[in-house]
Amino acid sequence: MDSYSCLLQLPNRMDKLNKITVPASQKLRQLQKMVHDIKNNEGGIMNKIKKTATMKIQMSTRTQRCT
Repeated sequence: MDSYSCLLQLPNRMDKLNKITVPASQKLRQLQKMVHDIKNNEGGIMNKIKKTATMKIQMSTRTQRCT
């Protein structure tokens, strides 16, 4: 192959590369968004657990003082 024919095939090769990499990058972005959402949701759940635990401790100390 001469260099001219290689240059003519370059756009075809780039198209093939784009067909592979574009879906992969979209899936990577989707995965990153899912991880981000899980982390945000997990923080909310942990805050609820902490609040519940704090309320239980406060209620138990109040009942101990009353008796």
